[in-house]
Amino acid sequence: MTVHSLLVWASCAVAFVSCVLWIRSATVKVPPKVEIDEGGMMAASITHTDKTGSYDVIKTAEAQSVWSARAAFFAAIAALLQALALAVQAS
Repeated sequence: MTVHSLLVWASCAVAFVSCVLWIRSATVKVPPKVEIDEGGMMAASITHTDKTGSYDVIKTAEAQSVWSARAAFFAAIAALLQALALAVQAS
């Protein structure tokens, strides 16, 4: 296997990981958590209910951000590997 082929296949594998992470980012939902403080008061949260159930909007956005950042990291690595593959091919 040539260096070029190795870089291309590595890029494909890393791009696939990025794809899986972005799908997770788009589908993650955090269920609302009932939290009661020491005074007996329930903490407020913004929830949304759809056909799949209820979820905490803010916590879901935070989770989506984490998964999206991971996906972007792997996408950047895939792009770097592609650039290296092109550079090796051109030389």
